[in-house]
Order: sequence, then structure tokens, then C-alpha cells
Amino acid sequence: MSPSGYAGEATGHTSGEAEMRLDETDAREAVSDSGSYFAPAVKSARDARAAVLALPLEQDRKERALLVVSELTTNAIVHAGGVLYLQVRHNDGQIRVEVADASARLPGPIKVNLTSGRGLLMVEALAKAWGSEPRSWGKVVWAELE
Repeated sequence: MSPSGYAGEATGHTSGEAEMRLDETDAREAVSDSGSYFAPAVKSARDARAAVLALPLEQDRKERALLVVSELTTNAIVHAGGVLYLQVRHNDGQIRVEVADASARLPGPIKVNLTSGRGLLMVEALAKAWGSEPRSWGKVVWAELE
């Protein structure tokens, strides 16, 4: 995927309780793998950081994973109205980070300026792959690290 950010019309925004209702299949998938699921709350962000730090990985890999978690969650908050869930999976040495939000707007080309536009460039540099998947309730942006 090319260096990108969020662009285009915002669609699919809802508020309050409706925003938290995920498709039942997606919600099950979010908690069924050998990973950690974190609800959208400040305590959850601390818990997600602690979970990444507890992974049996070298310090450099943990730090890269923490940066990816930070950038994807920041993008969901700034560009898509907030995080619905964050998931960190660790299987066979691979790390997968998923951040879901209620916006249907997918990442797209952006302009880098003095104050913004570098987050997904950083994710692209740190991850072996990243992308986004539309859902009926919004989207999931993911990154995979070795």
C-alpha cells in the first residue's frame, strides 16, 4: 500500500450506543484468536501497552509494536471519531495489530505537513504489511510486524 492517511467524505458515523454495536461475527473474531482484545477506554490503552510489553519478544520488536499501536489508535481518534476496539495478536513470532472504528472512510493519500501526515508513513516503515478492511459498521485498520 502506498504512503497514506485518511481522505474523502466521512460516512457511517453514528453516536453513542449504536457506534459500539459491532457485527456479531466480527466481535467474536475480535476475541477468539490468541491475542488480546481491548475496549475503547484510557485504562484499555494502558492495558494494551502492558500486553505488548509482556510479549516474549526482543525489546526492539516491542517498541515497534508500541509505535504501531499508538499511531493506529491516534488515527482512529483524530480522523474517525474514536476507537471501537483494539486487538493485538501474537502468533508464531508475528504480531498483528487491529484498530476498528465506526467511520467508513478508508485510509487514502494525504499531504504531509509540519504537524500531521506522518503516522501511516511510520506504520508502513515499521510493518511488513498494513491495510484496511471495510465492515458494515465502519472499518478495521491493521498492521503486521515480524
